[in-house]
Amino acid sequence: MIKAIFLDNDGTLFSHQEHRIPSSAWKALSSVQEKGIRIILNTGRDMSELDKLKVTEFPFDGYIILNGQLCLDEKRIPYHKVSIEGDMKDRLISWFEEKKYPMAFSTETGIYINEVCPIIEEVQAAISTPVPPVHGYDGEDILLTVFYMSEEEMSSLDLGDLCVTRWHDGAVDVVSKGGSKAGGILRYCERYGISPHECMAIGDGENDLEMLKTAGIAVAMGNADDIIKKAADHVTDGIDQDGLYKALKHYELI
Repeated sequence: MIKAIFLDNDGTLFSHQEHRIPSSAWKALSSVQEKGIRIILNTGRDMSELDKLKVTEFPFDGYIILNGQLCLDEKRIPYHKVSIEGDMKDRLISWFEEKKYPMAFSTETGIYINEVCPIIEEVQAAISTPVPPVHGYDGEDILLTVFYMSEEEMSSLDLGDLCVTRWHDGAVDVVSKGGSKAGGILRYCERYGISPHECMAIGDGENDLEMLKTAGIAVAMGNADDIIKKAADHVTDGIDQDGLYKALKHYELI
């Protein structure tokens, strides 16, 4: 019996074609929630971005953001946080301040970048989000770092044991060792007395892979990367073809 569903945001829940949660997805999730099944957003985004996209107008039962580095309950009260520490933190700060690479830091209070350049503008436009403000590092805990670089450019970077996942041809997320959306699922399940086998995870991007492997049922969107489709128990249609609704219908949750 499924007790909780963990959803990626971009390309899974939020359509960048419609610039909103498709109405079919909204209605389906509401119906599932009425049955007592929890709906948790599990995303690389931060809360300020989700608010701007109006995704948070849906009454989620929890938020796992920044690829599992910050977990919040339904009232947005944090109950778990992981930051990048040690020598790698110092290295990231040095690169950021020297503007060696186009980068962004995500903290508990928001996101800021070290410069404005074409690749940052291109990537942010692709995810329907304004370019973050340019800001110097002010000492806050770094929960997630974004490098706005191609795969080839990233290949020469020494990031030690940090966890790197690509979510756009021109951008990757970097978090602490072992950090992932899967960790967020495990912490949520522990907090609320749910087994991961009683969970469903739905996603479309590389940073969803561990999440899908952790849940009892793994669903890939039709617009998902091939690696995600191969890891899934079921592949539904794309986000703009009512894929989320069809997935929940397939498993008779609605």
